Amino acid sequence: MPKVLEPVGSRILVREDSFKYTGLLKIPDTAKRRPTTGIIEAIGPDVDADRWPIGAKVLYPQFSGSACEFREVGCWRVLSADEILAFVHTEDELVGVSS
Repeated sequence: MPKVLEPVGSRILVREDSFKYTGLLKIPDTAKRRPTTGIIEAIGPDVDADRWPIGAKVLYPQFSGSACEFREVGCWRVLSADEILAFVHTEDELVGVSS
């Protein structure tokens, strides 16, 4: 994976999981719900690497952090460590999150 962004301070770079929709209705890209899970790809220098290991799958709120989308390398999210809700320990697809 190429180095796309380098987080600074206490930020964590997460590569968003791809969006999957299996319904019958056509949903415009602007109305699609963004994924709320992803893989930690990089951490800033002020982040505890033992607590937030690169390669871990995590869950975060839908509107947290800053989303960045690139044509060739996909969607990324820059989060602070306190925005991450949980580690995900299953390959099963997340269907929904409510608060």
